[in-house]
Amino acid sequence: MLTLDKGYNSTVMAEMKNLEKSMEAVENMKIPKEIPILQFVSKENCRTMPQWEQLHRDIIADKENGEVILLEGSHYLHFEQRLAIVQKTIQWIENR
Repeated sequence: MLTLDKGYNSTVMAEMKNLEKSMEAVENMKIPKEIPILQFVSKENCRTMPQWEQLHRDIIADKENGEVILLEGSHYLHFEQRLAIVQKTIQWIENR
């Protein structure tokens, strides 16, 4: 319901219109290695796109504080696994 209600607002539509240009602008940018990165990745997405997990692992390959956590769920992982994401984020922050 949220997607239907909010998913196609003017900001989202402008982002979609400029997606290719935006991707080109950041294509060669790198996140500084000292910035911690925690990524939650959908196992369903990994089954659908076998390279998906590796793409996320490549982002943190040279990071001092990077982690990828695989969770059961779809593209809407932030809805489906919200409690697990909160708990794992708190643990991750406490361990830094």
